[in-house]
Amino acid sequence: MKLRLDLRGIIVQLRIRGYNPGLKDDCFNAWCKVDFSFSSEPWLNYEQNDAEVFVSYEVSDLYFILKRLLCDELTEIEELDMREPDFNFTLHPKFDIRNDPKVAYVALGHEIRDIFMDWRVCFWHDGLTPNYLSVSLKRKEIQYLCNYFGLVTGQLSETDPAVRSMADAGVLIQ
Repeated sequence: MKLRLDLRGIIVQLRIRGYNPGLKDDCFNAWCKVDFSFSSEPWLNYEQNDAEVFVSYEVSDLYFILKRLLCDELTEIEELDMREPDFNFTLHPKFDIRNDPKVAYVALGHEIRDIFMDWRVCFWHDGLTPNYLSVSLKRKEIQYLCNYFGLVTGQLSETDPAVRSMADAGVLIQ
């Protein structure tokens, strides 16, 4: 299955194949095959197929840390670098804006900023370049990504109500 997210005009598609949970210590043979694209017509069309951007254990690690973020168990910003530098994830937990010294006033009822995640995609051209695209995911999109990682790792099945709901909404595609 493929994940499809619309991040406010940038369409992200992700398909992970070849996940093998038994190869954590043998990272040279534990690469997943990943198809991904980031597109927004007419200005963005970045796509890779059969890329080795995740080692299997990274997929399961991402599933579990995103679950922790979604359950408000993280208290500090977490930066996750993958073995290959194609992707970088920065997880931002809930934050009381009143604790930000740069903010002079916070309206009643708007004191807490909800979780979000920055996903940095580094570009390659004859090797890694200093250029990248950064997209931001809100809670609902993080939940979709977490569920997708859960599906890939076998923590969730296609019959799980959250997965079926994603398929019904067109977020999961065959």
